[in-house]
Formats: sequence, structure tokens, C-alpha cells
Amino acid sequence: MNIINMLKNVAFMVDPGPDENSALWKMLEAYHTARANDEETKDICTLETVLESKDVLSFLQHNHQPLTSFLTEKDHLKKLLEYVTSSPELKSNLSQQSCKILCHNFASVREAVFADATDNLDILFGFEDEDQLESTTLTNLDSMHSGLLTQVVQKFLNTHNWYMVDYFSSKDALKEKPEQLLSSPGLLQTLVDTNYCYSGSALGQWMESIDMVDMLVSAFKGEKGEAAVTCAADVLRSIIQSVSPLLQQLESKEIIAQLLGDAFNPENPCKSEAQVQVISVCQFLSDKYQNEGCENIPEPLVPILEHLKEFNEILAPDADPTNLVNTSGNIIPFGMRRMKVVELYASLLGVGSDAINQALLKNGVFQTLLDAFFLYKWNNILQTSVMGMFHVVFHAEQHEFCKQVLEQTNLIPRVCELLIEDLRREKVGEPVSAYRGFFRTFSSTFLNLRVITDLAPVFESYPEWQQLLPLIDPKDAEEENTQEQPDEELQQAVDAEVVEVAEVAEVAEVPEVAEVAEVAEVAEVAEPEAAAQEAPALSDIVVEKNVENIDNMEVDAVTEPEVESKNETSVESTPTEITESTESESTAEAPEDEGQSADTEQA
Repeated sequence: MNIINMLKNVAFMVDPGPDENSALWKMLEAYHTARANDEETKDICTLETVLESKDVLSFLQHNHQPLTSFLTEKDHLKKLLEYVTSSPELKSNLSQQSCKILCHNFASVREAVFADATDNLDILFGFEDEDQLESTTLTNLDSMHSGLLTQVVQKFLNTHNWYMVDYFSSKDALKEKPEQLLSSPGLLQTLVDTNYCYSGSALGQWMESIDMVDMLVSAFKGEKGEAAVTCAADVLRSIIQSVSPLLQQLESKEIIAQLLGDAFNPENPCKSEAQVQVISVCQFLSDKYQNEGCENIPEPLVPILEHLKEFNEILAPDADPTNLVNTSGNIIPFGMRRMKVVELYASLLGVGSDAINQALLKNGVFQTLLDAFFLYKWNNILQTSVMGMFHVVFHAEQHEFCKQVLEQTNLIPRVCELLIEDLRREKVGEPVSAYRGFFRTFSSTFLNLRVITDLAPVFESYPEWQQLLPLIDPKDAEEENTQEQPDEELQQAVDAEVVEVAEVAEVAEVPEVAEVAEVAEVAEVAEPEAAAQEAPALSDIVVEKNVENIDNMEVDAVTEPEVESKNETSVESTPTEITESTESESTAEAPEDEGQSADTEQA
């Protein structure tokens, strides 16, 4: 309960509600008193004074009945609707307040609008005369009032959708001249929004009945002015992005061809704006097919590829460019029009179609992009976009396509020459070029590409690359120099060594075999004789030694020193006896050994 009370107190502090002592309260009270007495109210309270009051939205939030009654009067309600699309000079706040009241969460005023929906909507859109087919209100809309009208229509569609759809689908002026809606880009974008214009909806059926897509495409002829071209482009982009039911009509080879043909028509009075906008529409359409890897070119994109020559002409530098001076010195402006072409090329490359890639290659698109990359050296947005496209080429696992791009653009020698110069400048402490950061990316990418079998010959064919390689990767360069020794000399050395080893093996083969056989025969003859011969009688010597030691231990009368000396004598005598017996045995065995060796030699 404490938390709830605290929240109530905070809400009261923020908005305490209608104040009886406020000027608005007293003014509304005086107004209703005068109305009850059938007195003049013009000098007491007007709609303008109420809208300019700082408390009007607070009173409306608390559903202040005198204010609601005042705003829903027929004359006041009409002015509210008119202020949405126009306002007196320097009184734009009246339009903004009217929009806020009509879009307010408390719908008392909005409900009054739809109590007589057709008449009030005619006032809003400027069709007050019954037989009026063209609205001056829509034609004269500025950007601010167009935005306010869009907000009101969106709110009306959310709260009273059926009334709005019925009005648009039954209005003869909008059936015969639907291009009037092009005066308000936001209004048309709201109408094609998939929240309202979905498959099978009444609004979608109405748009199909008036051929909305054809109307938007025809706007690119430029007859309705640049504002209509811009509006039509905004709506087409919205249809593509939101996957509107109208997209099926737009995704036609004929429709896109007509769109491009009108935009690039030399007689188009708005050709510059039309070309900028049509490039953007084509880019949005290309994005729809991103990463699909189509074997064939998608049908809506075919006309786009047919105009690559025109796109390259836009991207090409002017013959006499106007330089701009800033803190970096003289720069050549790139312009949004050229940037739209770069974005379109990036989207086409992102489709992943081999046919599209070959079309780009055939029309020299990559060469044109690289020329722009080096010409507009301070345009990081352009350079980043171009680097992104080359990244796609280098990492697409299409080595033949990558090879063709490298050969056509001469990218390797151009980058190598400038990078070598930058490295020289770095070494002596001089400023480097504006491309130094991008060159780091290029150099690391080149090191990865050069090891690919299909691309290695391309790198090896450029002497500039051979000069750069020791500077960016000395270790690999040294290994390459080592591997570049003549293969014939290395093979001759290996063959000579093999021949020498073979000759040594042939000479040594027979003696080794004879020696092995001789050793085997000696072993066979000597084995039975050695088995028949008795081993030396070492066991007797050991027994005699042990007996003598036992006798010495049994003598009790001998003193300790004497025993020690006697033990030492016995120990010393033992090896002597062993040695003598061993020598005598070996002497006795000598004749037998000589006889055995003689027999072995004879065998």
C-alpha cells in the first residue's frame, strides 16, 4: 500500500489535474455560461486560445467535460481537422496541438470525428465539394503537415479501420486520380503497411483495383515533380521490405525495365532525382535475393544488369571536378548519387550468382570500383564498401573468379607499389598514405591467397609482389629462395648418392655371405666338442676355502689380533690357490684347444 500511495503522489506531482483557478478553466466556464445565455462567445474563448493554452492536454487527459464539449462542436472540430494539413503563418503550434488532440488516448474527440465519418474525412483530405476530384489540400502539403497527416491517418486506421478502408475504396476522386496521394509519402507508406494492407484485406484489394504499382512506377517519368518521384521510391522500398502483397506485381521483368527506362530517359525533367531513387529501389530489390546462390539470374534483376553501363557512367569521375578545401587539403567530393551505385553493386555481388558475377566482371565494375577507391582517398565510407566487396570475392571459394578479378584490376601491383612506398616512409618517419590501414588488410589477404594453387601463378607473375614479399614476410621469402635452387642439380646429387650406395652394397654382398656361412659351420663343429669337455672344478676350491675358514673359527686359545692376522692370511691365500689351480687347468686344456682350432681350419 505504501508503494501505491507513493506512485499516486508522484502522479499527482507530475499532473495534478485541472486547476479551477487556471485561465483555461475560467475561460471554458465563461464560454459555456455565455452559450447558455445565447451571448456572443467570440471575445470570451476561441479554439486558437484553447489550443495555445499549456493546460489543454492535461484537461483532456482527465476527460474535462467542458473542454470535450467545446472541442467537439461542429465548427471547432472542422478547424481541428483543417489545422492538421495547414496552419496560419507562424502558428504551426496549432497544427501540432490539433494532431495531439486527435491522436490522444482519450478518444472522445476522435469518436466525434467518426460520428459523421465521410464528411469529416472529406474535410481532412480536402474534398469538401461533393464533385471535387482533385484536392488542393493534398497538393499543397509541406513536409511537416504531411507528417502530421500521416500520424492522424495511422491512428484512425488503428481505431476505426473499417471506416477508413470504406472511405478510401469508395471515394471516386481517389479512384480516378490516385496519384494525388503521392503528395504525402508518409500517407502512402502507411496505407501499404502490411498491418493494414495484407493479403485479402479490403485495403489491399482497393490498391490492386487502382493499379497502385503502376502508379508508383509512372511517377519516375518526372511529370509530377521530384517530390512525387521521392514519394514513389519511398513507397516502393516499403513494399519490398515489408513483403507486401503488392510485391508480386513489382517483381516483374517488364515493370523493372519500365522503371529503369523512365529514370534514364534523357528527356526526363527530373532525371537526376529519378536515377538516384531508382538505384536505391534496385538495391533493395537485390537485397531480397541475398546469399541465394542462384544459378540463373533472378528475373527482376535482369533489367538491372542491362543498365550496368549507365551505372558505371554515374560512378566515373567528372571531367572537370569541383574541389573542396578542408583541413585535409583539396578533396574531390564523391556524392550520394555515386554512393548509391556502390551500394547497388555490393547487393548484386551478395546474391552469389555466377551469372551476375560474370556480368559485373564483363562490364568492368571491379576496375571502376578500384579506380574510385584510389581517387577519393579520404572517403572512408566508399573505401570500406569497396573493401567489403573484395572480401566477398577473395573468400567466396571461387578461385577462377578471384583470379579473373585480380588480373583485370591489376590489384596486386597497384597495392604492392603503394605499400612499398608506405613502408619506406614509415622507416624514415614520414607520413604514410591514407590507405595504410586498408593495405594491412590487403597484405594479409595476399599472403593467404598466394598459397592457393590456382592463384599462386598470378602472384608470381608480378615483380612488385616479389619485391614486397621480403618486407611483409621475410621468413617465407627466405624459404622460397631456398626452394628456388635448380631442380636438376639437386636430382643429380641424389642420383649420384644412390649409385654409390648400390656399388658398395654389391662389393660387400659376397664376403658378407661367405663370412656368415663360415661362422655358422664353425659353430656347428665346435658345439658338440664344447659340450663333451668338462668344466673347471671351481666348486672344490670353494669348499676347501670354506673348510679352512671354519677351522680358523674353532681355535679358542688364539687372541683376537692373532685371529685377525690368521684370517687375513687365509683370505690372501685363497685367491692365490684359485689362480694356481686355474692356470694349471688352462695349461692342461691348451693342447685340446689347439687341436680344436686345427680341426676348425681344416673344416
